[in-house]
Amino acid sequence: MLNKHTTTMARVTLTWTLLTCLTTLASGDATGVDDSSAFTGVDDSSAFTGVDDSSAFTGVERSDCPFTLLEDQCVLVVNFQKKTHDEAQSLCRGLGGDLATIKTDKQLKNIFNYILVSGDTANNTYWVDGKRDSSNGIFHYSSGERVPMDSSLWGDFRIKNKHREDGQCMELSGDEMLYMNDMKCNKQSYSICEFSFSTDYVSPDDEDDERSDCSYVQVGDQCLFFINFQNDTRDEAQSLCRGLGGNLVAIHTATQMKNILNYILMKGDTSYTYWMDGTRDSSNGVFRYSTGEEVPSGTPFWSATRSKHEPTGDGFCIELFRDEMYYMNDHDCDRQCFSVCEFSSSTVYEVQKDQKEVVCETPFTLVGDMCLSLVTHQESTWQEAEVVCNLLGGDLASINDIENLRSIYLYLHGVG
Repeated sequence: MLNKHTTTMARVTLTWTLLTCLTTLASGDATGVDDSSAFTGVDDSSAFTGVDDSSAFTGVERSDCPFTLLEDQCVLVVNFQKKTHDEAQSLCRGLGGDLATIKTDKQLKNIFNYILVSGDTANNTYWVDGKRDSSNGIFHYSSGERVPMDSSLWGDFRIKNKHREDGQCMELSGDEMLYMNDMKCNKQSYSICEFSFSTDYVSPDDEDDERSDCSYVQVGDQCLFFINFQNDTRDEAQSLCRGLGGNLVAIHTATQMKNILNYILMKGDTSYTYWMDGTRDSSNGVFRYSTGEEVPSGTPFWSATRSKHEPTGDGFCIELFRDEMYYMNDHDCDRQCFSVCEFSSSTVYEVQKDQKEVVCETPFTLVGDMCLSLVTHQESTWQEAEVVCNLLGGDLASINDIENLRSIYLYLHGVG
Protein backbone atom coordinates (compact mmCIF):
# COMPACT_ATOMS: atom_id res chain seq x y z
CA MET A 1 0.00 0.00 0.00
CA LEU A 2 1.41 3.40 -0.98
CA ASN A 3 1.71 6.35 1.33
CA LYS A 4 -1.67 8.04 1.45
CA HIS A 5 -0.26 11.50 2.03
CA THR A 6 0.96 13.49 -0.91
CA THR A 7 4.51 14.76 -0.39
CA THR A 8 5.65 17.81 -2.28
CA MET A 9 8.56 20.22 -2.22
CA ALA A 10 8.38 23.03 0.39
CA ARG A 11 5.93 25.76 -0.58
CA VAL A 12 4.84 24.15 -3.82
CA THR A 13 1.04 23.99 -3.59
CA LEU A 14 -1.12 22.43 -6.26
CA THR A 15 -4.74 23.52 -5.84
CA TRP A 16 -6.79 21.15 -7.94
CA THR A 17 -10.57 20.76 -8.37
CA LEU A 18 -9.87 17.20 -9.40
CA LEU A 19 -8.73 13.93 -7.89
CA THR A 20 -5.40 12.25 -8.68
CA CYS A 21 -5.24 8.50 -8.28
CA LEU A 22 -2.12 6.36 -8.57
CA THR A 23 -2.05 2.73 -9.57
CA THR A 24 0.81 0.26 -9.27
CA LEU A 25 2.97 0.23 -12.42
CA ALA A 26 2.82 -2.83 -14.61
CA SER A 27 6.50 -3.30 -13.85
CA GLY A 28 5.64 -3.58 -10.16
CA ASP A 29 7.32 -0.30 -9.06
CA ALA A 30 5.23 2.81 -8.53
CA THR A 31 7.59 4.87 -6.45
CA GLY A 32 10.53 5.31 -8.81
CA VAL A 33 13.66 6.49 -7.01
CA ASP A 34 13.68 7.96 -3.53
CA ASP A 35 14.89 11.42 -4.47
CA SER A 36 15.58 12.30 -0.83
CA SER A 37 19.05 10.90 -1.44
CA ALA A 38 19.73 13.12 -4.43
CA PHE A 39 21.63 15.67 -2.38
CA THR A 40 23.44 13.12 -0.23
CA GLY A 41 26.31 10.96 -1.34
CA VAL A 42 28.46 14.05 -1.76
CA ASP A 43 30.53 15.04 1.22
CA ASP A 44 30.05 18.79 1.17
CA SER A 45 32.51 19.20 4.03
CA SER A 46 35.17 18.92 1.34
CA ALA A 47 33.93 21.98 -0.52
CA PHE A 48 36.51 24.47 -1.69
CA THR A 49 39.24 21.85 -1.49
CA GLY A 50 40.80 23.10 -4.68
CA VAL A 51 40.91 20.20 -7.07
CA ASP A 52 41.79 21.28 -10.58
CA ASP A 53 44.01 19.66 -13.16
CA SER A 54 44.11 22.60 -15.53
CA SER A 55 47.47 23.44 -17.01
CA ALA A 56 49.47 25.93 -15.01
CA PHE A 57 51.55 28.80 -16.40
CA THR A 58 54.75 27.01 -15.46
CA GLY A 59 53.70 23.78 -17.14
CA VAL A 60 53.60 22.09 -13.73
CA GLU A 61 50.31 20.85 -12.29
CA ARG A 62 49.11 20.69 -8.70
CA SER A 63 45.65 19.49 -7.82
CA ASP A 64 45.49 21.88 -4.85
CA CYS A 65 45.87 24.99 -7.03
CA PRO A 66 42.49 25.79 -8.61
CA PHE A 67 43.83 28.82 -10.49
CA THR A 68 47.31 29.61 -11.89
CA LEU A 69 50.49 28.02 -10.55
CA LEU A 70 53.51 30.33 -10.59
CA GLU A 71 56.23 28.13 -9.10
CA ASP A 72 55.73 28.60 -5.33
CA GLN A 73 52.51 30.62 -5.58
CA CYS A 74 48.94 29.78 -6.59
CA VAL A 75 47.39 33.02 -7.85
CA LEU A 76 44.32 34.45 -9.51
CA VAL A 77 44.75 37.68 -11.48
CA VAL A 78 41.43 39.48 -11.05
CA ASN A 79 41.39 41.61 -14.19
CA PHE A 80 37.60 41.63 -14.58
CA GLN A 81 36.51 43.75 -11.58
CA LYS A 82 38.04 46.93 -10.20
CA LYS A 83 37.77 47.50 -6.47
CA THR A 84 39.25 49.44 -3.57
CA HIS A 85 42.03 47.74 -1.61
CA ASP A 86 39.66 46.61 1.16
CA GLU A 87 37.09 45.35 -1.36
CA ALA A 88 39.81 43.45 -3.21
CA GLN A 89 40.95 41.84 0.04
CA SER A 90 37.35 40.87 0.79
CA LEU A 91 36.99 39.29 -2.66
CA CYS A 92 40.19 37.27 -2.28
CA ARG A 93 39.22 36.06 1.19
CA GLY A 94 35.73 35.20 0.00
CA LEU A 95 37.36 33.00 -2.64
CA GLY A 96 39.41 31.30 0.06
CA GLY A 97 42.65 33.22 -0.37
CA ASP A 98 44.24 36.58 0.35
CA LEU A 99 45.77 39.43 -1.60
CA ALA A 100 49.05 38.16 -3.03
CA THR A 101 52.13 38.52 -0.85
CA ILE A 102 55.24 39.37 -2.87
CA LYS A 103 58.47 38.87 -0.91
CA THR A 104 61.10 38.11 -3.56
CA ASP A 105 62.15 39.46 -6.92
CA LYS A 106 61.50 35.98 -8.35
CA GLN A 107 57.84 36.13 -7.32
CA LEU A 108 57.52 39.62 -8.78
CA LYS A 109 59.14 38.47 -12.03
CA ASN A 110 56.80 35.47 -12.32
CA ILE A 111 53.74 37.68 -11.89
CA PHE A 112 55.10 40.27 -14.34
CA ASN A 113 55.79 37.59 -16.97
CA TYR A 114 52.38 36.00 -16.49
CA ILE A 115 50.53 39.31 -16.88
CA LEU A 116 52.64 40.14 -19.95
CA VAL A 117 52.04 36.74 -21.58
CA SER A 118 48.31 36.89 -20.80
CA GLY A 119 48.08 39.96 -23.01
CA ASP A 120 47.60 42.77 -20.50
CA THR A 121 49.16 45.68 -22.35
CA ALA A 122 46.93 48.43 -20.96
CA ASN A 123 49.23 49.40 -18.08
CA ASN A 124 46.70 48.15 -15.55
CA THR A 125 47.36 48.41 -11.83
CA TYR A 126 46.83 45.55 -9.35
CA TRP A 127 46.32 45.55 -5.58
CA VAL A 128 48.62 43.24 -3.59
CA ASP A 129 48.94 42.53 0.12
CA GLY A 130 50.57 45.22 2.27
CA LYS A 131 49.68 48.41 4.15
CA ARG A 132 51.64 51.25 5.70
CA ASP A 133 51.68 51.50 9.50
CA SER A 134 50.51 55.06 10.18
CA SER A 135 52.50 55.19 13.42
CA ASN A 136 55.92 54.64 11.86
CA GLY A 137 55.46 54.63 8.07
CA ILE A 138 56.63 51.01 7.73
CA PHE A 139 54.80 48.65 5.37
CA HIS A 140 53.61 45.29 6.73
CA TYR A 141 51.83 42.34 5.14
CA SER A 142 48.50 41.29 6.66
CA SER A 143 50.45 38.54 8.45
CA GLY A 144 52.33 41.26 10.36
CA GLU A 145 55.62 40.56 8.59
CA ARG A 146 57.55 43.60 7.44
CA VAL A 147 57.60 44.33 3.70
CA PRO A 148 61.18 44.48 2.36
CA MET A 149 62.13 47.90 0.98
CA ASP A 150 64.21 46.41 -1.81
CA SER A 151 64.89 48.16 -5.11
CA SER A 152 64.22 44.87 -6.91
CA LEU A 153 60.62 45.09 -5.66
CA TRP A 154 59.95 48.79 -5.49
CA GLY A 155 62.23 50.04 -8.23
CA ASP A 156 64.82 52.78 -8.15
CA PHE A 157 62.28 55.59 -8.36
CA ARG A 158 60.48 54.56 -5.18
CA ILE A 159 63.68 53.92 -3.26
CA LYS A 160 65.13 57.29 -4.18
CA ASN A 161 61.87 59.02 -3.28
CA LYS A 162 60.90 56.97 -0.24
CA HIS A 163 60.07 60.16 1.63
CA ARG A 164 57.15 60.58 -0.78
CA GLU A 165 53.98 59.01 0.60
CA ASP A 166 51.23 58.64 -2.02
CA GLY A 167 49.09 56.28 0.01
CA GLN A 168 48.76 53.57 2.64
CA CYS A 169 48.20 50.53 0.40
CA MET A 170 50.43 48.55 -1.94
CA GLU A 171 49.87 48.05 -5.64
CA LEU A 172 51.75 46.83 -8.68
CA SER A 173 51.69 49.96 -10.81
CA GLY A 174 51.15 49.63 -14.54
CA ASP A 175 52.77 53.03 -14.97
CA GLU A 176 55.94 51.77 -13.30
CA MET A 177 56.43 48.41 -15.06
CA LEU A 178 54.46 46.59 -12.33
CA TYR A 179 56.94 47.45 -9.58
CA MET A 180 55.50 48.01 -6.11
CA ASN A 181 53.99 51.40 -5.42
CA ASP A 182 52.14 52.98 -2.52
CA MET A 183 48.70 54.33 -3.37
CA LYS A 184 45.55 55.64 -1.71
CA CYS A 185 43.47 52.66 -0.63
CA ASN A 186 40.21 53.92 -2.15
CA LYS A 187 41.55 53.79 -5.71
CA GLN A 188 39.66 51.44 -8.04
CA SER A 189 42.10 48.82 -9.35
CA TYR A 190 42.35 45.19 -10.35
CA SER A 191 43.88 42.75 -7.88
CA ILE A 192 45.93 39.57 -7.49
CA CYS A 193 44.76 36.88 -5.08
CA GLU A 194 46.97 34.16 -3.63
CA PHE A 195 45.87 30.76 -2.31
CA SER A 196 47.61 28.46 0.13
CA PHE A 197 48.65 24.97 -0.91
CA SER A 198 47.15 22.02 0.93
CA THR A 199 49.29 20.60 3.72
CA ASP A 200 48.15 17.09 2.79
CA TYR A 201 48.74 17.48 -0.95
CA VAL A 202 49.31 14.20 -2.76
CA SER A 203 51.20 14.11 -6.03
CA PRO A 204 49.19 12.68 -8.95
CA ASP A 205 51.87 10.01 -9.28
CA ASP A 206 51.09 8.82 -5.74
CA GLU A 207 47.32 9.17 -5.89
CA ASP A 208 45.26 6.10 -6.72
CA ASP A 209 41.68 7.17 -6.09
CA GLU A 210 39.56 8.97 -8.64
CA ARG A 211 39.18 12.67 -7.89
CA SER A 212 36.42 15.09 -8.74
CA ASP A 213 37.49 17.98 -10.96
CA CYS A 214 35.24 20.42 -9.07
CA SER A 215 37.26 23.06 -7.24
CA TYR A 216 34.27 24.32 -5.27
CA VAL A 217 31.26 22.32 -4.07
CA GLN A 218 29.55 19.48 -5.93
CA VAL A 219 25.77 19.81 -5.62
CA GLY A 220 24.19 16.91 -7.45
CA ASP A 221 25.55 17.02 -11.00
CA GLN A 222 26.63 20.68 -10.79
CA CYS A 223 29.90 22.24 -9.61
CA LEU A 224 28.88 25.45 -7.84
CA PHE A 225 30.38 28.40 -5.97
CA PHE A 226 28.04 30.43 -3.76
CA ILE A 227 29.33 34.04 -3.77
CA ASN A 228 28.02 35.17 -0.38
CA PHE A 229 30.69 37.71 0.49
CA GLN A 230 29.89 40.59 -1.88
CA ASN A 231 26.84 42.11 -3.56
CA ASP A 232 26.83 42.74 -7.30
CA THR A 233 24.45 43.73 -10.05
CA ARG A 234 23.51 40.90 -12.38
CA ASP A 235 26.10 41.93 -15.01
CA GLU A 236 28.80 42.30 -12.34
CA ALA A 237 27.92 38.86 -10.98
CA GLN A 238 28.18 37.32 -14.45
CA SER A 239 31.52 39.07 -14.95
CA LEU A 240 32.81 37.62 -11.68
CA CYS A 241 31.69 34.09 -12.52
CA ARG A 242 33.23 34.27 -15.98
CA GLY A 243 36.41 35.76 -14.61
CA LEU A 244 36.69 32.70 -12.38
CA GLY A 245 36.18 30.45 -15.40
CA GLY A 246 32.49 29.72 -14.97
CA ASN A 247 29.05 31.23 -15.54
CA LEU A 248 26.02 32.15 -13.49
CA VAL A 249 24.25 28.90 -12.67
CA ALA A 250 21.65 27.59 -15.11
CA ILE A 251 18.97 25.33 -13.62
CA HIS A 252 17.62 22.84 -16.16
CA THR A 253 15.89 20.14 -14.14
CA ALA A 254 13.61 19.90 -11.14
CA THR A 255 16.25 17.80 -9.38
CA GLN A 256 18.86 20.54 -9.82
CA MET A 257 16.40 23.07 -8.39
CA LYS A 258 15.71 20.84 -5.40
CA ASN A 259 19.41 20.18 -4.77
CA ILE A 260 20.33 23.88 -4.81
CA LEU A 261 17.42 24.83 -2.55
CA ASN A 262 18.33 22.04 -0.10
CA TYR A 263 21.99 23.07 -0.11
CA ILE A 264 21.15 26.69 0.74
CA LEU A 265 18.79 25.64 3.53
CA MET A 266 21.13 22.98 4.95
CA LYS A 267 24.12 25.32 4.98
CA GLY A 268 22.12 28.04 6.71
CA ASP A 269 22.72 30.65 3.99
CA THR A 270 19.19 31.99 4.34
CA SER A 271 19.95 35.70 4.60
CA TYR A 272 20.84 36.23 0.96
CA THR A 273 19.24 36.47 -2.47
CA TYR A 274 21.33 35.05 -5.31
CA TRP A 275 21.62 35.89 -8.99
CA MET A 276 21.41 32.99 -11.44
CA ASP A 277 21.66 32.84 -15.23
CA GLY A 278 18.76 33.90 -17.42
CA THR A 279 17.37 37.14 -18.89
CA ARG A 280 14.04 38.10 -20.43
CA ASP A 281 13.85 38.43 -24.22
CA SER A 282 12.35 41.90 -24.71
CA SER A 283 10.79 40.87 -28.03
CA ASN A 284 8.59 38.09 -26.65
CA GLY A 285 8.96 38.08 -22.86
CA VAL A 286 10.53 34.61 -22.78
CA PHE A 287 13.37 34.00 -20.32
CA ARG A 288 16.48 32.39 -21.81
CA TYR A 289 19.83 31.30 -20.47
CA SER A 290 23.01 32.83 -21.89
CA THR A 291 23.27 29.72 -24.11
CA GLY A 292 19.97 30.63 -25.78
CA GLU A 293 18.09 27.75 -24.15
CA GLU A 294 14.67 28.62 -22.73
CA VAL A 295 14.39 28.76 -18.93
CA PRO A 296 11.88 26.19 -17.58
CA SER A 297 8.55 27.66 -16.52
CA GLY A 298 6.17 26.86 -13.69
CA THR A 299 6.48 24.30 -10.89
CA PRO A 300 8.85 23.66 -9.18
CA PHE A 301 11.12 26.40 -10.57
CA TRP A 302 9.28 29.70 -10.17
CA SER A 303 7.74 31.01 -6.98
CA ALA A 304 3.97 30.61 -6.77
CA THR A 305 1.39 31.66 -4.19
CA ARG A 306 -2.38 31.89 -4.29
CA SER A 307 -2.18 35.55 -5.26
CA LYS A 308 0.62 35.50 -7.85
CA HIS A 309 2.80 33.28 -9.98
CA GLU A 310 6.30 34.33 -11.01
CA PRO A 311 7.50 35.76 -13.29
CA THR A 312 5.27 38.79 -12.85
CA GLY A 313 7.17 41.22 -15.08
CA ASP A 314 9.12 42.92 -12.29
CA GLY A 315 12.42 42.75 -14.17
CA PHE A 316 14.57 41.24 -16.88
CA CYS A 317 16.88 39.08 -14.73
CA ILE A 318 16.35 36.00 -12.56
CA GLU A 319 17.19 35.67 -8.89
CA LEU A 320 16.78 32.93 -6.30
CA PHE A 321 14.70 35.07 -3.95
CA ARG A 322 15.25 34.74 -0.20
CA ASP A 323 11.73 35.92 0.69
CA GLU A 324 10.17 33.23 -1.50
CA MET A 325 12.16 30.25 -0.25
CA TYR A 326 14.76 30.58 -3.05
CA TYR A 327 12.38 29.88 -5.88
CA MET A 328 12.94 31.85 -9.08
CA ASN A 329 11.82 35.47 -9.23
CA ASP A 330 12.26 38.12 -11.93
CA HIS A 331 13.80 41.40 -10.81
CA ASP A 332 15.59 44.52 -12.03
CA CYS A 333 19.10 43.62 -13.18
CA ASP A 334 20.74 46.47 -11.26
CA ARG A 335 19.71 45.09 -7.88
CA GLN A 336 22.61 44.23 -5.55
CA CYS A 337 22.63 40.49 -4.78
CA PHE A 338 24.96 37.62 -4.06
CA SER A 339 25.34 35.04 -6.82
CA VAL A 340 25.81 31.37 -7.67
CA CYS A 341 28.51 30.46 -10.21
CA GLU A 342 28.61 27.17 -12.08
CA PHE A 343 31.72 25.47 -13.45
CA SER A 344 32.22 22.61 -15.87
CA SER A 345 32.69 19.28 -14.16
CA SER A 346 33.13 15.87 -15.74
CA THR A 347 32.16 14.10 -12.52
CA VAL A 348 28.45 13.34 -12.33
CA TYR A 349 26.95 12.37 -8.99
CA GLU A 350 23.28 12.33 -10.01
CA VAL A 351 21.40 9.13 -9.24
CA GLN A 352 20.01 7.96 -12.56
CA LYS A 353 16.63 6.24 -12.67
CA ASP A 354 16.48 2.79 -14.18
CA GLN A 355 15.08 2.95 -17.67
CA LYS A 356 12.17 0.54 -17.98
CA GLU A 357 9.12 0.09 -20.10
CA VAL A 358 5.96 1.05 -18.23
CA VAL A 359 2.45 0.08 -19.33
CA CYS A 360 -0.60 1.68 -17.69
CA GLU A 361 -3.99 0.00 -17.80
CA THR A 362 -7.20 1.93 -18.45
CA PRO A 363 -8.25 4.36 -16.95
CA PHE A 364 -4.68 5.24 -15.94
CA THR A 365 -2.23 7.37 -17.97
CA LEU A 366 1.57 7.35 -17.79
CA VAL A 367 2.81 10.63 -16.27
CA GLY A 368 6.53 10.60 -15.55
CA ASP A 369 7.01 7.10 -14.18
CA MET A 370 3.58 6.99 -12.50
CA CYS A 371 0.26 5.64 -13.77
CA LEU A 372 -2.33 8.29 -12.89
CA SER A 373 -6.04 8.77 -13.31
CA LEU A 374 -7.33 12.33 -12.94
CA VAL A 375 -10.87 12.19 -11.57
CA THR A 376 -12.36 15.54 -12.56
CA HIS A 377 -16.09 14.84 -12.55
CA GLN A 378 -16.60 15.39 -8.82
CA GLU A 379 -15.17 17.12 -5.78
CA SER A 380 -14.75 15.11 -2.61
CA THR A 381 -13.17 14.96 0.82
CA TRP A 382 -9.80 13.25 1.26
CA GLN A 383 -11.49 10.12 2.64
CA GLU A 384 -13.99 10.01 -0.24
CA ALA A 385 -11.16 10.48 -2.72
CA GLU A 386 -9.31 7.54 -1.22
CA VAL A 387 -12.38 5.33 -1.67
CA VAL A 388 -12.71 6.35 -5.34
CA CYS A 389 -9.05 5.56 -6.01
CA ASN A 390 -9.39 2.19 -4.27
CA LEU A 391 -12.41 1.34 -6.45
CA LEU A 392 -10.32 2.13 -9.53
CA GLY A 393 -7.66 -0.29 -8.32
CA GLY A 394 -5.17 2.29 -7.08
CA ASP A 395 -4.54 4.75 -4.28
CA LEU A 396 -4.15 8.48 -3.81
CA ALA A 397 -0.97 9.59 -5.58
CA SER A 398 2.16 9.67 -3.43
CA ILE A 399 4.65 12.14 -4.90
CA ASN A 400 8.08 11.51 -3.41
CA ASP A 401 10.13 12.49 -6.45
CA ILE A 402 10.57 16.10 -7.56
CA GLU A 403 10.76 15.03 -11.21
CA ASN A 404 7.34 13.38 -10.87
CA LEU A 405 5.98 16.63 -9.47
CA ARG A 406 7.36 18.38 -12.55
CA SER A 407 5.80 15.75 -14.83
CA ILE A 408 2.39 16.26 -13.21
CA TYR A 409 2.68 20.03 -13.67
CA LEU A 410 3.52 19.63 -17.35
CA TYR A 411 0.71 17.11 -17.84
CA LEU A 412 -1.88 19.40 -16.25
CA HIS A 413 -0.72 22.26 -18.48
CA GLY A 414 -0.88 20.16 -21.63
CA VAL A 415 2.90 20.07 -22.10
CA GLY A 416 3.77 16.54 -20.96
